[in-house]
Amino acid sequence: MIEARSRGGDPQTAASRRIVARETAISIAINVAISAGMFVALFGLAGPAPVAGLGGYAADFVPQAFMIALMGSLVPGLIIAGKHRSHARLAFLGARGWRAIAVRSVTAALAAAILAGGSVAALLLWSGVPALAPMAALAVKMLFGGLIALATTPGAVRFALAGMPGDLPIAMNEAPYGHTH
Repeated sequence: MIEARSRGGDPQTAASRRIVARETAISIAINVAISAGMFVALFGLAGPAPVAGLGGYAADFVPQAFMIALMGSLVPGLIIAGKHRSHARLAFLGARGWRAIAVRSVTAALAAAILAGGSVAALLLWSGVPALAPMAALAVKMLFGGLIALATTPGAVRFALAGMPGDLPIAMNEAPYGHTH
């Protein structure tokens, strides 16, 4: 492996950055796809998406933000914690064990639901627009899903990586998810 010596020269830091970037890209792709699928299932593409109402487009931003932030934090964090567990040098129930990752993920999800989901819902309701064209509404939902993943996943991955043995991020980067090249 060629050691990256950018921004401080620490190869672990470079390896950690690659892991964060990879997990974030995966999270964005998955959450954009899930956002699209959920939009089609809930609103369809045949007609405009109604903005107001309990099951309306605006209200759906709150649970969307919650679930994307939760899964965009919890899944990558637990995958990395699983790597910790598979290495005898780090105890799984340590500072970055599954409980800490779960608490952090739920906290991020609540914050995303209230701040991001609530803000977008309020803006849509305030706008007075009764309905949105299906393709425009779908595009906004996909963009929102990707942005929530971008906002929450990197911090979750860095949190899970904290305290990892010095060579583990490099090993994880060389063989992601236990696969060999």
